[in-house]
Amino acid sequence: MNYIRINILIWVSLLGLISCEKQVNWQSEGSAVVKLVVEGILTNEFKTQQIKLSLTRAQFEDSIPKVAGAQIWVYNGQDSVTFVQHDSIPGLYLSAVPFAATIDKTYHLLIIYQQKQYTATTQMVPLLRFNRLSVELADTNGHFRISQIASAYQPDEQAMYEIEICSDSIFTSVDTSQKALLHYYTFNTIDIGQVFAPNKDKLTFTEPFTIVERKYSLTPDYADFIRGIASETQWQGGVFSEFPANLPSNINGGALGYFTACTIAKDSVIVN
Repeated sequence: MNYIRINILIWVSLLGLISCEKQVNWQSEGSAVVKLVVEGILTNEFKTQQIKLSLTRAQFEDSIPKVAGAQIWVYNGQDSVTFVQHDSIPGLYLSAVPFAATIDKTYHLLIIYQQKQYTATTQMVPLLRFNRLSVELADTNGHFRISQIASAYQPDEQAMYEIEICSDSIFTSVDTSQKALLHYYTFNTIDIGQVFAPNKDKLTFTEPFTIVERKYSLTPDYADFIRGIASETQWQGGVFSEFPANLPSNINGGALGYFTACTIAKDSVIVN
């Protein structure tokens, strides 16, 4: 009898929780303070490095404002490199000379925008290993898919995998295109939001195809930043979605975003 009574109480409690749900239309504050957003990733590739600047938007549906007229320098303790604004792409700043970041140096960022200074400091960490992805047949119609990239949990390393797929046809449940860019992450923690994240659209592609796999090393602080983004985006909508929160940042002066340096390893899979 007590067992039946306990079960009735559980069901009544669950029904009460369900009945408490209601739709809420969030109203953003149009008078919110506009902040600078920094996207800066230096790599060990000898190339023209990039830094992107934008501004926060007052309304979610507004387009993202790009920043023009900023002054940017990166200093490694010995040399200083100026970043200049791209001629035709708003918000994109390119290093005046190509260079490769190295593990043995500390990199300092200085941005001057509208008479305000923003600074950040970062160091690069090495990659411990490179996991080459695997591809397999998805069905009997000649469609392929990625079967394995890397474990979502590695106690001794945190990394980001950027997968670029070029194919005659790429199929998902929502669109058809010729190119796809995917991101996967390895963290040294097990996040409940990641374990119970909502299912993603299945992606398949046909021959011929080229897959370029890039692995980025992540500093502990930058991994926390990436984890925060994933919690607010990819892992939202699952059973254990996290409450929205401000993302961490290493930009001093009141800006958002992140400045970091990543070691990159690259591999390609080509099937004709």
